[in-house]
Amino acid sequence: MSKLKKLVGKLKDAAAQDDADILEGACQDVEGQMRREPETIAATLAHEALDALRSSRRFDQLGRMADAFMIDGCDDTKVNRQYAQALIENGQTLPAIRVLEDLLSTKEGSKAELDDARGILGRAWKERAVAARGTRDKVAATALRKAYQSYMDVYADDPDALYQGINTVALACWDRGLTLQTKERKFALKSAADILDRVKKKQTEGKSDTWDLAIAGEALIALGRDEEATDWFGKYAHKADAFSLGGTVRQLTDLWKLDDTDGGRELLAPMRAQLLEKPGGEFSLNSEELYKMASVPEASYEKVLGDTGPMTYTFMQNGFRTAQSVALIRQNGRGVGTGFLVRGSDLNPDLGDELFVLTNAHVVSEPPIGNAANYSEVLVSFEVAEAVKGETYSVTEVVWQSPPNQHDAALLRLDTDLRGKLRPLKFSPNLPILKPDRPQRVYIIGHPGGGEISFSFQDNKLLDYESGLMENEEDSSPLRIHYHTPTEPGSSGSPVFNGNWLAIALHHAGSKKMNRLNGHPGTYPANEGIWIQSIRRAKPHRT
Repeated sequence: MSKLKKLVGKLKDAAAQDDADILEGACQDVEGQMRREPETIAATLAHEALDALRSSRRFDQLGRMADAFMIDGCDDTKVNRQYAQALIENGQTLPAIRVLEDLLSTKEGSKAELDDARGILGRAWKERAVAARGTRDKVAATALRKAYQSYMDVYADDPDALYQGINTVALACWDRGLTLQTKERKFALKSAADILDRVKKKQTEGKSDTWDLAIAGEALIALGRDEEATDWFGKYAHKADAFSLGGTVRQLTDLWKLDDTDGGRELLAPMRAQLLEKPGGEFSLNSEELYKMASVPEASYEKVLGDTGPMTYTFMQNGFRTAQSVALIRQNGRGVGTGFLVRGSDLNPDLGDELFVLTNAHVVSEPPIGNAANYSEVLVSFEVAEAVKGETYSVTEVVWQSPPNQHDAALLRLDTDLRGKLRPLKFSPNLPILKPDRPQRVYIIGHPGGGEISFSFQDNKLLDYESGLMENEEDSSPLRIHYHTPTEPGSSGSPVFNGNWLAIALHHAGSKKMNRLNGHPGTYPANEGIWIQSIRRAKPHRT
């Protein structure tokens, strides 16, 4: 076995893990070995690497490696197609359309590969149509027509091209008078029945694959047979990889609008939850979507996910309940950070049972530190708490604070007593034990970019913490924790949780070149939080 083949094998293994460092190293190793090889990388080897990255939704690396393979001289239809796929997934639909149209104009490659390229071109135009609808309907109509035609060019020529076929059905059902004609919508409904029959025939012949399960589910939705669709999607959810499942959730949300009905909601919630079990799986929820997911009964999870349903349901529901105590902090109407509700006595008995908001001193402080907001300029809201929905609160004082080079914490008193309406977060007394062979995960709930609430689940490995500071209860030094969980500006002040949704840290910083802890040399990409118990040890008090 050649060295390059071995390194591609390691890249494939790394793609299936929740460890950004390992994957980065694997990509660098393949790139470095390609430069040393006298020949261009074989297309089959490039396909193996790209398929693994795509399946695990590693789209940044998918685009990077496809680009590297093309630079190395691998001028291959599938490599170009995967590069376009990465562009789409990263929101660059127009560059993707140009790549695909150039690719199709050459007509190089097998019929199957070119048909797949047309399908992805349809996906790019579909994304543009969905994004433009409601604000730029003329743009949306043009994009929809191009998407429909891209799929139809394949499906009309080959009725067994079921992926392209079901997308013509979905677009026709989503159209609602935007650009398609009545005859096209009638054809779509007729096609749905035919597609369902073809999937069932493939199953009988033992020729069906995982995608066919979702295709049948969509066909049944088009035919108004939602109960049957749930059974098909349940089988699909267990078998699909993160890429496939993420695409299906997006299709059900964007085109089929399943959140509009109770039945759709009860199908979508378990599938989203199952997505979190996949390497690379992630999603964000806005407040309305979270309300809907939180209202889905356990029976729906069991129906879709079978024996794993109750466990997944309990985990998600605990996360939803926890999210109600996470606050959005605004200055002049713009989200500037996150905070969370804590009981004063959990930090210092002298503070009693009053509820406070804990955030970073670099978000709110008095006097303002650096670019922090003055407490008198901010408003606080709990965007997903039904009990206080639509309410905002002023901050009357900063009760206690520790500067950014220490605990980077600020304890805020609100103008309203929230006891009896909201619950404070619970703290974990300990940090997860670090085991090289058993990575621990952490989770963040926050308001990245000052926008909708978001759950961060991807690459959420706990990396390290300053274990030496844990042992001495009298040591109030800020104990730093490093983790991979991705965050964006506006996530400052978010709570960091263990797997039981107990708060372990206050998130405050991130860097692609974070200095390693415990005397280890070098840097790595990491986010940093301050252990919640080291904040307690500092004895926050009224100043």
